[in-house]
This record gives sequence, C-alpha cells and structure tokens, in this order.
Amino acid sequence: MAYTCPVCGYPGLKKDPHYAASFEICPSCRFQFRVTDDDRGLTYEQWREKWINEGMIWDKGKSEPPVNWEPKKQLENLSKIGSK
Repeated sequence: MAYTCPVCGYPGLKKDPHYAASFEICPSCRFQFRVTDDDRGLTYEQWREKWINEGMIWDKGKSEPPVNWEPKKQLENLSKIGSK
C-alpha cells in the first residue's frame, strides 16, 4: 500500500506519514516525518511553501525524479483530498 505525502501530494510513501514511528523522508519534497515537524517545529504548510519557493525540486536535486513526475499535479491532487 502506498501513502500520500500530506506536504506535497506525492502518492508513493511506503509508510503512513501519521504513524508515530514513520521517520520516512518523502523523496519528492524531502520532508522527514517526526523530525522536520516534531523536532524542528515546522508545519506541513511551512515546508510546502519552502519547497514551492525553492522550485519544487525532486529530492533537492540528489536523484532523478520518476518519469512523468509532475509536482504541480501532486499539489492539485493534495488540495482535492483536503490535506492543506
């Protein structure tokens, strides 16, 4: 089962981002659950704005995005499921 990142809408997370011990890093926006939010105090909205302002770069440029990756569509889908 794949989960959707509540920050950027990426639909390929391996773990539920709301699970207390996830610690997964979204490969799209690089948000690390339970670290970026709990330890650093950043909200999903703050990180999303930062990611958008930095150009919505996949994996902060550390790896190639999947074929047909469309970050704007991810964000559109995110708003459709009500995860703002």
